[in-house]
Amino acid sequence: MASLGGRPTKLTDELIEQGWDYFDGDEPGYVQDGDPLPTVEGLALWLNIGRTAVYEWAKGDDDLHTRFANMLESLQATQARMLISNSLIGKYQPTITKLLLNKHGYTEQSEVKHSGEINRNASEEELDAIIERANSRKTSASDKTKQNS
Repeated sequence: MASLGGRPTKLTDELIEQGWDYFDGDEPGYVQDGDPLPTVEGLALWLNIGRTAVYEWAKGDDDLHTRFANMLESLQATQARMLISNSLIGKYQPTITKLLLNKHGYTEQSEVKHSGEINRNASEEELDAIIERANSRKTSASDKTKQNS
């Protein structure tokens, strides 16, 4: 099978099976390698390919590439599940867990409630007054900080 560039691809059925072995089974490859969870980088090293190849192979539309993409998606789902489960019991450090979960589409959100009126047609004088009030608040807060130091 040739890749888009004309060179033969290294992707084979055996390589896909090795990919599954990296994160699935009784003694998965990531455990053998001493990693706490499976990663795309670990998969690339396990398969002796570049990380870019992992993502490129997942984009192909023939049967072989589709099966590789399914394996990669399962790896990512396994990683997300492990991150959530192990962070809940305190096994994983929260900051790195949050960073990794962002790659899975999880984000931290804050709800902002606004009360009051928005005046889109404020005059220059009104805008200047608003800026002046904001600056005076900053100045008074800065003065309090200096006094407490």
